Amino acid sequence: AVVSTQSTGGAGTIAAMDQCIQSTIEFTSQRQAFGKSILDNQYVHYKLAEMQTELECTRALYHQCIDGYLAGQDVTPLATMLKLKSARLVRQITDGCLQFWGGMGF
Repeated sequence: AVVSTQSTGGAGTIAAMDQCIQSTIEFTSQRQAFGKSILDNQYVHYKLAEMQTELECTRALYHQCIDGYLAGQDVTPLATMLKLKSARLVRQITDGCLQFWGGMGF
């Protein structure tokens, strides 16, 4: 029961982080500074790619955890890692994305 709760919590944060990144990509593609979109800035591209990479690694851990659970394996260590990683990553992604929203992100 604890394992499924930890896994479900991980799934909820993954969806929220994905939406946060996608909203930021949409916003930065429309927001203009110095005659071009914020998304055209190399640093912004790099940071968003880094966030998406971390999110995909967390998503892979989630799938590994669920597959093991459905196969009857003890996935307590994986579920604990998922909970830890997703909790840390949700803070990093929301903070990172917020930086690109400027005054709109208050």
